[in-house]
Amino acid sequence: MALYPDDILADVDCVVALSLNEGGGGYAYDQSGHNHHAELGESGVGVPDWKTTGRYGNCLEFDGVNQRCAIPSTSLLNFGDAVADVPFSVEAWVAPGVGGTRSRDIISKFTEGGPYEWNLAFNNQNVPLFTLFDNDLGAYMYANLGNVSSHEG
Repeated sequence: MALYPDDILADVDCVVALSLNEGGGGYAYDQSGHNHHAELGESGVGVPDWKTTGRYGNCLEFDGVNQRCAIPSTSLLNFGDAVADVPFSVEAWVAPGVGGTRSRDIISKFTEGGPYEWNLAFNNQNVPLFTLFDNDLGAYMYANLGNVSSHEG
């Protein structure tokens, strides 16, 4: 189920909602009400390009190498701890482009120098994968999400 801006604003459980359609500037603004705004790039490096050719207007185009949006770390993006897990959902609408020689992250939560807590990515064959680190096992769990389909409308 896709969320639209009015739905997002009404959903008290939504932690971060980035439309990535501002059309310019150095930030993507969080619509969830939590002010988890994303900085485009890092210190001017890895800044994605604004485009006007998105499905519904403005969008960001990432190079698949080092361009990113970064949200400061917050415990609201932790979906569990060593004691209890918390149900969660992650949603992204992307045009994956062409497969490459490595995987490309879509959205992830990690600590610099540490393991990913969770990660949604495309592998080099454009198959979406979800990875979750299990602290109890000290290991990653992987889910192959199947083939990407294109919907025209």
